[in-house]
Amino acid sequence: KLEAALPPATPQEAAAMWKQLDAEIEALRGMPPSERSRGTAGNGVLAALQKLSDANVTNAFDAATKNSMNVDTIRDMRATMQELKVAGIKDPEALGTPSTRNEATFLVASFLGTAVPATIAGYVLPGDWGFFVPYLLGGVMIVILTIGSTSPGLLQFAIDRVNLVNPDYKERALRHEAGHFLTAYLLGVPVTGYSLAIGETHTDLLAARIGRPIFQGRLNVDELSALSVIAMAGVAAEGLHYEDCQGQTADLVDLQQLLNRAEEPVDNQSQLNITRWATMQGAKMIRTHRREYTALMAAMSEGKDVGECIRAIEDATN
Repeated sequence: KLEAALPPATPQEAAAMWKQLDAEIEALRGMPPSERSRGTAGNGVLAALQKLSDANVTNAFDAATKNSMNVDTIRDMRATMQELKVAGIKDPEALGTPSTRNEATFLVASFLGTAVPATIAGYVLPGDWGFFVPYLLGGVMIVILTIGSTSPGLLQFAIDRVNLVNPDYKERALRHEAGHFLTAYLLGVPVTGYSLAIGETHTDLLAARIGRPIFQGRLNVDELSALSVIAMAGVAAEGLHYEDCQGQTADLVDLQQLLNRAEEPVDNQSQLNITRWATMQGAKMIRTHRREYTALMAAMSEGKDVGECIRAIEDATN
């Protein structure tokens, strides 16, 4: 016997549901980190999203899960370079190859920022100053190279700041984080926050969907497939628009942490297959939901909160 369909929500009921979602997200973000990381901490957010979905106020949440990716085992998670190309990735060979563009820009800027003043100082400054200042500026470059070869992480803040001069830096970050946000929402994993701040770009996912912190416990195939796609969606978003992927290092680290927690052992070849497959699936989702992706990027670029970003996705869906 079929259950009767729920009547559509009235505008007042829908507004109340959206307000409840905003309140649940705010309450979650106000929790201490130790409580927020618990798997059950976000049950209120998940319940609010499910209520919106059940009332047909939203249509995109968990839509990709309902349209199964046809994964039964880890062996089903594979893709060829040609399939990545067909999915829209401009240069599949760039996947897994760290880009050094940001570091090169920083080194060129550092060299010009010391060499030019040093040369001018040598000609302009009188006496010993004409020797001391160029010598001091030359030492700055030596210090930078020394730190870069021994503790490169210490230079990351400076590298990020210098690369603000790259005209596509902010747009890359926006496309990248919007890719994570959209695929997570489509796969039924709620997003509770994001940041596009330089050096702090991230998208916060809710662990309530799997009932525990994402990077704790063993992951079954369904969990691994969904979380792998979300992890690589930022790379997919960049790969659809650029020849190289600047933000893939952190995504690959996240993916490796997920693979390390798979219930089934994942060998090196399977890791490569899953990386390609997850990127392909992310690219397909972004292309299929191009309108939602564009609307989400517009909302995120304006700094709108998570609830408003979700509404932007749903407005583009309807």
